[in-house]
Amino acid sequence: MTSTQSKYSKIIRDTTIIIFMVLIHTASGQLERRVDSKLLQGLEWRGIGPTQFGGRVTDIAGVPGNPNILYVAHASAGLFKSINGGTTFEAIFEDGNTLSIGAIALAPNNPNIIYVGTGEGDPRNSISFGDGIYKSNNGGKTWNHLGLKNSEHFSTIIVHPFKPNIVFAAVMGHTWGPNKERGVFRSTDGGDSWEKVLYVNETTGASDISFDPGDPDIIYAGMYDHLRQPWHFRSGGPGSGLYRSIDGGKSWIHLTDSKRANGLPKDTLGRIGISVSRSNPNYVYAIIESKIGILWRSTDRGINWELVNTNHQINRRPFYFSDVRVDPADENRVYSLSGPLYISKDGGKSFKPVNYWKVFGDHHALWIDPNNPNRLLNGNDGGFFISNDRGKNFSFINNLPFAQAYHVGVDMADPYNVLGGFQDHEIWRGPNERWNISGVRGAHWIRLRYMADGMYAIADPRDPNIIFFNGHFGDITRIDMRIGEEQYIQPYPVGPTGLGAESELYRFNWNSPIHMSPNNPDIIYYGGNVLFKTTNSGNSWEIISPDLTTNNPTKMKISGGPISLDNTRAEYHCTILSISESPHDPNAILVGTDDGNVQLTLDGGISWTNLNHNISGFPKDSWVSSVRMSSHSPGTAYISVDQHRLDDFNPYIFVTNDYGKTWQNIADGLKGYVHVVTDDPRSPELLYAGTELGIFSSFDGGQNWTDLRLGLPPLPVRDIVVHPRDNDLIIATHARGFYILDDITPLQKLAHVYKDPVALFKPMQATRYTPAADVSTLGDQVFVAPNEPYGALISYYLSNIIPDNPSVSLLINNSSGQVIRKIEGPGSAGVHRVVWDLREEFSIGNSQKQISGMRVLPGTYTVNLIVGKQTFQETFKVRLDPRINVNLKDLEEYGNAVRNLLHMQYKMKDAQNQIDQLETQMNKIIEIPTDKTIRIKIKLLIKELEKIKHTFSSPHHNPQPPNLLQRVDWLIRQVSLYTGRPTKAQQEYIDLFDKQTKKALSNLDDIIYGPLVELNLLLEKEGVKKIKIGLIK
Repeated sequence: MTSTQSKYSKIIRDTTIIIFMVLIHTASGQLERRVDSKLLQGLEWRGIGPTQFGGRVTDIAGVPGNPNILYVAHASAGLFKSINGGTTFEAIFEDGNTLSIGAIALAPNNPNIIYVGTGEGDPRNSISFGDGIYKSNNGGKTWNHLGLKNSEHFSTIIVHPFKPNIVFAAVMGHTWGPNKERGVFRSTDGGDSWEKVLYVNETTGASDISFDPGDPDIIYAGMYDHLRQPWHFRSGGPGSGLYRSIDGGKSWIHLTDSKRANGLPKDTLGRIGISVSRSNPNYVYAIIESKIGILWRSTDRGINWELVNTNHQINRRPFYFSDVRVDPADENRVYSLSGPLYISKDGGKSFKPVNYWKVFGDHHALWIDPNNPNRLLNGNDGGFFISNDRGKNFSFINNLPFAQAYHVGVDMADPYNVLGGFQDHEIWRGPNERWNISGVRGAHWIRLRYMADGMYAIADPRDPNIIFFNGHFGDITRIDMRIGEEQYIQPYPVGPTGLGAESELYRFNWNSPIHMSPNNPDIIYYGGNVLFKTTNSGNSWEIISPDLTTNNPTKMKISGGPISLDNTRAEYHCTILSISESPHDPNAILVGTDDGNVQLTLDGGISWTNLNHNISGFPKDSWVSSVRMSSHSPGTAYISVDQHRLDDFNPYIFVTNDYGKTWQNIADGLKGYVHVVTDDPRSPELLYAGTELGIFSSFDGGQNWTDLRLGLPPLPVRDIVVHPRDNDLIIATHARGFYILDDITPLQKLAHVYKDPVALFKPMQATRYTPAADVSTLGDQVFVAPNEPYGALISYYLSNIIPDNPSVSLLINNSSGQVIRKIEGPGSAGVHRVVWDLREEFSIGNSQKQISGMRVLPGTYTVNLIVGKQTFQETFKVRLDPRINVNLKDLEEYGNAVRNLLHMQYKMKDAQNQIDQLETQMNKIIEIPTDKTIRIKIKLLIKELEKIKHTFSSPHHNPQPPNLLQRVDWLIRQVSLYTGRPTKAQQEYIDLFDKQTKKALSNLDDIIYGPLVELNLLLEKEGVKKIKIGLIK
């Protein structure tokens, strides 16, 4: 079974950390608290997926002839490796500065040599970024950075088939602006140094590159002129073209030069993909974004070309696809990667799509085993697929943690659900935990709708079945999960795609914000270019603002061109991007737009104030990614700005304490551009920021920031929420789905206890439930997310290492003051967390060993943290599973029954152990006494002891009653799994087994205090070592 393994698998979480908390007074007198992230390593994120729908796979590599080794690269989730054909995967690229992968390549002579080009190569609107090229010489165990740090995006890497030190990298360069580190780069020393061998201009990158497998000095490269802006995307331009080298990349021939008469298009071109036949290198295919055709073929190694296909469906969004592959054994079998996966058997003249339900859509990667062309490895927006019959059928490998979440929501179900929208995978809802043995599986997640990218999902806090959500078309929907029927409730029934924003009555962003009032859940806001408000679940809407954007007509044109129009609303601009109503005043509403406006109303929308000019350092045309009105102070608000769409990757967060009259930039110390900022609902000084490179916290209102990844790689964090009841911190990553940090009380209280040598944090209420066995077996190819650790999470803080003592003690008392459990915790400096599994312990028998007993009953308990001579106390509640309805009397009967059975069980086991010890001693001396009667007495005693032992557990060759121990074990299972009064039959057998147990123990006592005492007297006379006797209690 593959899953995110929890470090809480032991009762005690042993973490040794050193604290660095520096206190500084600023010139204004404000207290700064710089917290080293090592302080927080006692806390751990819990990844819950989902994984069943996959995510955007950008490249794949296999080893020819070896189906066990697989490499799968993702647009923002990293690189994963399998050594067992996909049964399990390991993340092998966690320690770099990015998880966005554009290209991977293995050295043909040594598949342990891996090259990785970071930064996705398909320039969509939600693209992440890379920081150059990396190499591993040991199959991904360790990595070296090889340079090209400013390249940002890679499309392809190829390694010379005979000279592995020769490597070519097709670098796309910056998506959102011009730069010079783009084009084709070559290394002749295994990546130690790079030479730019093909370059056109600052907006043209290399979209593909391919060797001639028969003559690697012949190389083909596609160059792609493109530029993305927040309001427009240009795909194609004068820099695009197809190139060919015949001298190993030293010089290049521009094949699409207008002066050449070779059959290739000479008009303005866009993105280009190339593939050379392995079986017949004379055949070369080029898929070209052009107005006159799509697929060209050469049958003479690229000298002359013919147009073989003009069907735009085989490359319907050229900037996103433009990939072609040739079967290594058949030059006429061609694959085109588009929305569907297309297959041609006649040299590209005609294509047929593979059924969407077999292999999802939006294909970006296809690796064909040259030793077995039946074996295909496919990557698309739906994840990773394998075919072993040349594309007739596919296996979906959905144990990889790929899920690009845009937003996260939670409901008030018990246990609560997590909701959110995903790139190309709509809206999903799933449990944060299942109260079962195994954990959260894919089948526990429910898809709310089918329509491409999903965005916001907000549940009514009064009824978790009522959910409001939206997709990227600007729609908004209400659904009742009891019946599964959804109603589209958008205030303006927008069409899906095709028109520019200027043609719409109202404009909605690709990621239009839904905001539920924190003061009245009947009020919902929806952002277009104006602010909409409903009080009746969307049956009618009121416009409560004028156009809050810049309303710039030059930024509302249709997107795409000069060749292909591509208007999916991804470039709709001059729209509202974020909304926040003050928890203190429903008339105070803050709005941020994608074109640089921050607008505030204090009268419920009657009048609005543009705050831009009050914000010092506020970038022009700011993409205001989030706005948050403070949970604690009416005049305080936070905004984040994400400027990477204008090629500015700096972080920006601003705070105001006077309703926007003045602002301060508090982003210093953050890494990555900022998607979201929010304050903690319980601690005024505590802030959270989600950036493209992780999750960060500030314990002093933004003066200093602490890395809160706690072992996570640099995942892009798009949204953050704190559960209002359970106090968990939940983040939406645009990479690996949702993560939960259980009970963040230590974060909320840390700023207040930094001066104290010891602090014990009040535990959250724990739930006593019976973990369900809801599956028989899973195998290892199933992703299972861990539940929250069962029991009470107990957290504490030590400012210094406890001298001469590596641990501390935690005692659990019941409401009567009786100590029912003792736990040892680490004594090193830092924040620590242990888990009490809600079981008592008791000692019994000779050893006085502490034995885990029954699960406690609901009530109030006290935890005592003992550090040296000091004791710190906190009380907390243990509640019963809320699905159970049982009265106090029945609970008491249940407790008495289980406790009685456990005592019986352990007394019998202890008696068995003592009998074994007595028999061992007697067997050692049985032949020593010279008196024959003593030897006979020993044999008789062993026989009598065996009878008693067989009363507890019958021998396998004669399993006759009473076999008490097994019967009591089974009765414990029956009684303890049901929280309530035992049945009449169960109680009768409890009484019967109790009598039988006492009788057997009494018989053992009779032997010990009778014949065994007499035997020891005889042994003493013989000078033989006496039998050591223990006591049975």
